[in-house]
Amino acid sequence: MWPKVKKKQNMEFDRDTVRERLQVVGLDLFPITLDKGSVDVMVSRDFMSGTYGGSMQATCPSIGRERFAEHGMNDFVYLHLDYQPMAPQVPGAPGLFFSTSGGNDWDGIQRVFTRITSNTWQYMGMYSIKHSPSLTEEEWAVQTQKVRLTWGREICRQQWGGDVCGRVRARKELGRRPTKAELQEVLESGRHNNTTPEEVIAAYDRGDEHLSVWVMKCVAYDNAFQLQLCEKFPNWVAPQRKSRKPKTLKPKKEMTRGSATKRKRERSESSDRVKAESEEEEAEDEETWESGAEDKVDESGMDVESTYIPHGTRSRPIIL
Repeated sequence: MWPKVKKKQNMEFDRDTVRERLQVVGLDLFPITLDKGSVDVMVSRDFMSGTYGGSMQATCPSIGRERFAEHGMNDFVYLHLDYQPMAPQVPGAPGLFFSTSGGNDWDGIQRVFTRITSNTWQYMGMYSIKHSPSLTEEEWAVQTQKVRLTWGREICRQQWGGDVCGRVRARKELGRRPTKAELQEVLESGRHNNTTPEEVIAAYDRGDEHLSVWVMKCVAYDNAFQLQLCEKFPNWVAPQRKSRKPKTLKPKKEMTRGSATKRKRERSESSDRVKAESEEEEAEDEETWESGAEDKVDESGMDVESTYIPHGTRSRPIIL
């Protein structure tokens, strides 16, 4: 039985938009010869990082020289369904990759994993990722209001939406598309944080902004690699995290008026530090899409609802 897929609601585009792009590469599954029991084995992200190297958060983690010398692989791509809702969900199936920034075809063939549920990732196969036409104004307009609102809100809330918010803010101030230097100035000043979801949605409605799309086609499936996962993951033991040292309680000192004022000031400064650290942690938890950029496993954005999404199987795939 397939696990329940954790996925943000109202991020998926309508079927016509998806089908039109997938038909370019075909909707058929790549023929995988490995037995289904082995194909269905899923792993955790910390296992992949500990075994094959690379960050546990990046979409396309760089593999260190020593690890690369061990296994010769530096083509890992990890896609989170919350922000890549059209990523492959069945091994060998085609998919779409979205970004708020444009770009070219991806170089080479990518070893793609998709997050199925919390810290559970499945190897999908080896994929070519080619640039496809961006969403047009008309395609954006036919999406439901909930979908457009969700994307507008997430672009404002997540780090990967910073450039979009910066351009929207700059256009409002300048009355035109900003230069790179002007955009950088807006971002450095933090004024892009004042951009609202309604302003972002309006920018897409007008065609000032477009979501870029790449088509993903499975061109191979590494049986030997998946068998490695089947062999190693069940026996892998996650390293224990270092526990914090217990605080040593100091004897209380007699409180005077002067020391009370100093203590109050210290508490205020400590509170500011805690708040700043908390904001940094939230920023680190943000999901991102850009290839090679930080792509956190668990973000602190919208509440994630655990709902059953028709996952499909190799014998009965989802029909678009």
